Amino acid sequence: MPRPVQYNLENVTASATRLFWLEGYGGSSVDKLLRATGLNKHSLYKAFNGKEGLFIRCLEHYIDNEARPYRDVLANNHGLGAIRSYFQRVTRRTRHHSNMGCLVANTAAELGDGHSQVSKRIDAYYRDLAGLLSRAVAQGQDIGEIRSDIDPLDIAKCLVHMVQGISISHRFRSPVAADTESLLQLIAQPPGKNQ
Repeated sequence: MPRPVQYNLENVTASATRLFWLEGYGGSSVDKLLRATGLNKHSLYKAFNGKEGLFIRCLEHYIDNEARPYRDVLANNHGLGAIRSYFQRVTRRTRHHSNMGCLVANTAAELGDGHSQVSKRIDAYYRDLAGLLSRAVAQGQDIGEIRSDIDPLDIAKCLVHMVQGISISHRFRSPVAADTESLLQLIAQPPGKNQ
């Protein structure tokens, strides 16, 4: 008769997510994961198919629990105000978690495209974020608060790169709020002004 599961999946996921967020994928050895989660090696492989499977679950957990409120700001607001509110929240969060940055950005920087399943999830996350930002830019253009001579998706991709930069810069305690506001002023500025 198989033994019953002796762990709480949500607690395991939260503990492992924190370890991956603090130490990265490479810095989170199987032994550290076992200590942090209370799992044994058999349970790690049976429940998650190993470290990478647990990491993908943790990445999903992070996106659903840590990143969703920031994306919701874009989904539930409009135009330049939505973009500004999003960046203000991101900047506040990264100040609060300055030694950790963003798990998604940290993972992209650490692993690149070396883990196909992880890379696919990160790409999907950034595509979703770019879509939300592009929509906000287009809304801002429609109401005349964002320049109409720029492509919404091109600007959205630049804004995604700005988010990634904020996540990395805060790990080194680099101030970015003024840089973010400068970028927003550039896209809000009407063509021909200050030329």
